[in-house]
Amino acid sequence: MRKLLFSLSIALGMGLVSAAHPELYISEKTLPEVKAKIEKTPWGAQAFEKIRRQVDPYVEKTQKEPDWVVSRLAMYWKEGERYTQCYIDKRQHWDRGEGNAPVPTVRLPGMRKWNNYRIVPLEQREPYNETGDMLGIDRQYPDRPPVKVPYKESGHMIRYNNVEILQLAENAAFLYYVTKDEKYAKFAADIFWAWLFGTYYMNPVLDPEKTTGGPGGYEPGGILGYYDYEQIHDDLQRHAAPIYDLLFDYLERNPHPHLGVIGKSLKETAGTVFKRFLDIGFVRGGKSGNWNINGWGIMFPSMIVLEPNSFYPDGKGREYYLQHFIDITTPYHNSLPDILAQYDPVTGLWPESPGYALGTVFSLLEFATIVHPLGVDLLKKNPILQKAADATLVWQDERGKHLVFGDARGGRVNPDIFERLLTYYTRVGDKENALRCAAALKATGNNRENADWSSLCTMVAELPDAKPPAGYRIAYSPFHRHIILTSPAEKGYGLMATLYGGRKGWHLNRTGLAWQFYADGWAVAPDAAAYESYWSGDFGYHQGPTGVNTILPGYVSGPIVLNGSEPKIAGNEFSVAGGICDAVTFADVTASEKRRLIALIRSGRNSGYYVDVFRSRQDRNDYLHHTIGKWDSCSVPVAPVAAIEPKYNDRYDYFKNIRQGRTGDDIQASWNVSSEIKVGMWMAGQPNSTVFLMDAPPTTFVSEIVPEKASLSPASTPAMIVRRNGDGWKNPFVSVFSADGVKRKFTRLISEKTEFAGVKVETPALNNRTEIILAGSGDDGYSPEKGTYVEGNLGVICFDDSGLQYLFLGNGEEVSWNGYTLKTAGDWTNAVLYRKNGELYYSSTLPVWIAKPGEKRREYPAGMEQKL
Repeated sequence: MRKLLFSLSIALGMGLVSAAHPELYISEKTLPEVKAKIEKTPWGAQAFEKIRRQVDPYVEKTQKEPDWVVSRLAMYWKEGERYTQCYIDKRQHWDRGEGNAPVPTVRLPGMRKWNNYRIVPLEQREPYNETGDMLGIDRQYPDRPPVKVPYKESGHMIRYNNVEILQLAENAAFLYYVTKDEKYAKFAADIFWAWLFGTYYMNPVLDPEKTTGGPGGYEPGGILGYYDYEQIHDDLQRHAAPIYDLLFDYLERNPHPHLGVIGKSLKETAGTVFKRFLDIGFVRGGKSGNWNINGWGIMFPSMIVLEPNSFYPDGKGREYYLQHFIDITTPYHNSLPDILAQYDPVTGLWPESPGYALGTVFSLLEFATIVHPLGVDLLKKNPILQKAADATLVWQDERGKHLVFGDARGGRVNPDIFERLLTYYTRVGDKENALRCAAALKATGNNRENADWSSLCTMVAELPDAKPPAGYRIAYSPFHRHIILTSPAEKGYGLMATLYGGRKGWHLNRTGLAWQFYADGWAVAPDAAAYESYWSGDFGYHQGPTGVNTILPGYVSGPIVLNGSEPKIAGNEFSVAGGICDAVTFADVTASEKRRLIALIRSGRNSGYYVDVFRSRQDRNDYLHHTIGKWDSCSVPVAPVAAIEPKYNDRYDYFKNIRQGRTGDDIQASWNVSSEIKVGMWMAGQPNSTVFLMDAPPTTFVSEIVPEKASLSPASTPAMIVRRNGDGWKNPFVSVFSADGVKRKFTRLISEKTEFAGVKVETPALNNRTEIILAGSGDDGYSPEKGTYVEGNLGVICFDDSGLQYLFLGNGEEVSWNGYTLKTAGDWTNAVLYRKNGELYYSSTLPVWIAKPGEKRREYPAGMEQKL
């Protein structure tokens, strides 16, 4: 590693000192390539026109009214109150300002926390707003008229306002650089000058109460930024830097008169401002985790647009700051080697929930893309970045959305992860890896015509022709205590479920042994994440056990044990594509006093269902389940009650419209998720079960992860609790869920003498297909019907009118039916005996004994798809 770092230092000393402008994403050398993409590729032309359409209306407004856009910046506009020093109070709200600059200064956001409002469109915002009060639209009730939100309660509205305007200037600066049309340059320059001087006169914000972990100013420590409550949100510089870079020649030719007032050049003034952000960022934020990478991401553009070290009196220019990212870890920020050490070498995953973990991958690849043309190759010696990119494919559903658990909200996996890798491999001539990236892009459903200006500059013109990558059937991240199960099929009929053990910290949550399942690619039994922010009162509901599908009370976090699975997964694997039985995918997990087995049973090319066997060693248990959409039916008669009593979690108070009933019979329920998706549930009955039906809070704020706005805020989420008292281990909850529209008959199979439980599933429409599914938790065996026997974690017996279809043994010793026997010859294992084209075959990871009706059993060696 030291040798690599030394070579990078040489590159920094030789290749990065020129500080030509622009070169952040585009340069005179690459401009012809960018123009060719715009002129010769359909996606490039569409992306460019989209950018132009975003900017042109505002350029036209400013040509008629020169201050139209600038006047909508959030500034301290009022003469005498153009503050140069701001203070925050102990609530982390803006407290007061002091000083009076010769020009309007940039307004500090009014508070650290989020609020429940989004800012109105730019056209509706008040020009020269002297109070900082902002018009906002209620996120939960967007149809209501906008309301005026006081400055100190405005959340992130101030910052969003200024970011939006700076992004318009970014796009205009890019359009100028490509077209040389100075109307775009004038538009962007006016915004940039107002921001530059409005920031130049500002001292870093002070925090006298040290609520952010430090006093602010230039003192080290804490999370406060130069001009935001969190260094990772101090992002106005991230948009101002590329404007400066793209407009540099225009700004030099058309200097602002105020440069003469302060007696400084453009380079000196811009350098002063950008270096303040950097110097403060270098001693603030977070040393590790996504805070560290996001902190670097905020600073990176400012680092690149600086001049060489020799230009600045303190000797701190581009090389100085970039070298710290590459190999100088400090008490405040990990450098690249220590960042990469946080990725799991087996899974390639970052140790946080998906929204945070996947963001780190893109950020690092973005950094690598920026510096590679400047002579620094961050990818050459760091293959973990490719592994981390590949891991993003595992953490997404078939619609290209990343999974929701922990603090993750869900949403599209960023395809630019693979675009940036493809660019790199194309540059270095690595055709094999370029094809891998092209295949991954096809899997994410990338729409290149939506590329922003930086992606338009960096993406290759044409995608290499490649097939989508192979799928997988199981993936397990021990750190996250998270398992993914899939049963691929024709589009719309794939099965997918997740099982999550919960964890404190790393934006993971203590939710208990929870599961989700999918229908038509949508998570229909979800992990809720419709909280506004970490400070919201309902955060505990959404990110605790009440927001997921689990059993309360009891286990919420701690080690889990994977007792068995199909496919089996080794300690040196993250995901497995193969396995021994296509019809059954399962995972059996123990967590403290709880144990849960989730099985995906494939009954045909376009049909299948989920089996859930949940055990608990406690004598009081609430089986909590949510399904998005609306209630359709429930077999248990219910009547309204005031509350769930007793309540096993304080967040039960978030459940509304509670109805209660009692039953000892099997329970059947159904939900209308959308016009095309209906979910059905069957649960094996137990004496004295109490059923609660209720309206739970919304599931999500993200419309793209639910069909037809099902349980999208502010809509509620149908939820149910099945409450049982008594031994929840020998008498577990046994359920079947389906969304394929196939009618089935269910018979409960629960043993009073053993720890076996299961269900018999009969499907008349499929040639009277029957599956007997039995889950065990000990070394005993169980014979629910004459001629039927199972000993193991899971046994599945499948037959129809034509006879046996398969015997599946999941981490067990024996499974038998009507003279057919599959038995291990030694240790417990996974094995299957199945019929194919009228012939019997077997697959097993260890030697097995097999018997057919009327024949003695014989020993067979381990093997895959072996014909008897």
